[in-house]
Amino acid sequence: MSKNKILVIGHSVLDKIHSGDKTETKPGGIFFSTLGFIASEFKNEIYLLTSLTKENEKFFRSIYSQINLLPNYLTDKMPINHLYIYANKERDEVYEYIPEPLDIGRAGDLNTYDAIYLNMISGFDVTLETLTEIRKNYNGVIYIDIHTLSRGVFKNNKRIFRTIPDGMKWISNGDFVQVNNTELKMLSDELGESDIVREFFKSGGKGFIITESKNGAKGYFEKEGEIEFAQIRPPKVSEKECVGCGDYFGASFLSEYMHSGDFLSALNYATLKSSQFSAK
Repeated sequence: MSKNKILVIGHSVLDKIHSGDKTETKPGGIFFSTLGFIASEFKNEIYLLTSLTKENEKFFRSIYSQINLLPNYLTDKMPINHLYIYANKERDEVYEYIPEPLDIGRAGDLNTYDAIYLNMISGFDVTLETLTEIRKNYNGVIYIDIHTLSRGVFKNNKRIFRTIPDGMKWISNGDFVQVNNTELKMLSDELGESDIVREFFKSGGKGFIITESKNGAKGYFEKEGEIEFAQIRPPKVSEKECVGCGDYFGASFLSEYMHSGDFLSALNYATLKSSQFSAK
């Protein structure tokens, strides 16, 4: 079986996870997406466009050493994200540093890649102008996880949900788009779920995915000119907050889709893999 060449784009983040009176420091951000690609049964050639400080490189080395880490990745500063985990509500996020967009030029000729997986880890990973230019000139599959693009930067770098400026333009550049239920609402002040999905497919999209934590995922896809809907329930359910599950889901989906070309098969696979990850 020939391997697909996938370009993974997203900021690496050092997570400080605060839960109750406990604090853990762990690698985060695009780390979990990279882990998802490595763990997949569908092996691809993974090229990672990210940035790291020499001081914190050690947290990421075990995973990044297994893929093609694009050169010139060292930087003076990288984001540290304080995650405050709660039992009954969405987590809070506070950044110590807001990074600059990644230099897409480091990836070389984009059309040498079969797919681009863009995870908006910090919300500043690429600009809308850069993404629009990529879509205009790139012939392969583009997968976009909206992620922290849905959170603005407020006092003391607290990341709070707000309507994404030009949210519908962002998703119009993807073949596949991933959001959770909160991020979905941030795409537009005026459009509800069905209208957002309809506009997405009008722009040429192939699949719209909404992850729902312990309830699995639902997806919209086109079949014979009609928009179809599927709800996938996970076989394993974890009640705890799972940091990185959405990132792992997206990588699993794209790994399987690039093998099968089947949206439902990939949605089932990603739901299974992310539920197994959350149960660890």
